[in-house]
Amino acid sequence: YTEALMDELISCTVWHFKHEERLMLKYGYRDLVEHRTEHAALIDSAKELQQKLLLGATPPSAEDIDFLERWLTEHIYGADMALGSYLGE
Repeated sequence: YTEALMDELISCTVWHFKHEERLMLKYGYRDLVEHRTEHAALIDSAKELQQKLLLGATPPSAEDIDFLERWLTEHIYGADMALGSYLGE
């Protein structure tokens, strides 16, 4: 179950990030490189967590859940809000 959940989370996130990056490129977003770098780091971290969970055969820890929550909220309320403001101008 955990493997399928992480696969789906990563797959949807990769799709979302690619769509977002196309918008940034299309509209000349000034922070494209930084935002793209953040996307890559988030995906790498999610894949590392996925491997940890698969190899350890243990349920996600409180730290793992905290990472996922921070990943989603900090990126959305930080980088994505800035992008939204830029696109709204």
